[in-house]
Amino acid sequence: MRSLSEIRVRLRQELANIRFFALRPHLPAAALETSQAHFPALPEPAHVARRLENTPFAAGCLQIAEEVLQHRFPLLGITLNTGPDIHWRRDYANGVETRPIYFRRIPYLNVALAGDHKSVWEINRHQHLILLAQAYLFSGQQKFIKEIESQLEDWFAQNPFQCGINWTSALEVGFRALSWIWVYHLAGDRFAAPFAAVFSNGSIGTASIWR
Repeated sequence: MRSLSEIRVRLRQELANIRFFALRPHLPAAALETSQAHFPALPEPAHVARRLENTPFAAGCLQIAEEVLQHRFPLLGITLNTGPDIHWRRDYANGVETRPIYFRRIPYLNVALAGDHKSVWEINRHQHLILLAQAYLFSGQQKFIKEIESQLEDWFAQNPFQCGINWTSALEVGFRALSWIWVYHLAGDRFAAPFAAVFSNGSIGTASIWR
């Protein structure tokens, strides 16, 4: 049995979720300006990349990054080959894909209806995007930046704020946010201006890093 106090807390949480779904939150301009600054406490990425040049780590990073460019992702001990288009809400192993509806309506624990949520969530943690950013630092090749931009733009379109299986777990949202922060630190200054605006300033209609 749940206490009245717990029930009140959970009701407030659900009301907040519904409010955010109806009226998406936006950070004030001052907060956005602060968020766009780099992280001075972290090592300067280019300096670290220079020290790691011609090492097995750099070679391995570039090798995996080339596979990611072909949409072949090393995940959970297998290689997931999505083909040209990545379906971010799809469980490829079971052939199940959920709709981009309000996240509370997604039966994500029901494998028959939603697929294996753990398999879906793994690629949506976007840790491979950090690897692409590292590959750019090692090689200077713009194709890695273009792929980051392309995948994130596609992700934003397929996963509107609080819609779909990738919003059902706050922990997964946190993992993804950490990946985005690292990508921004490593290569955010190389993003094309239109994409940088979408990524960092919470443009209407997208699920940007700062929401």
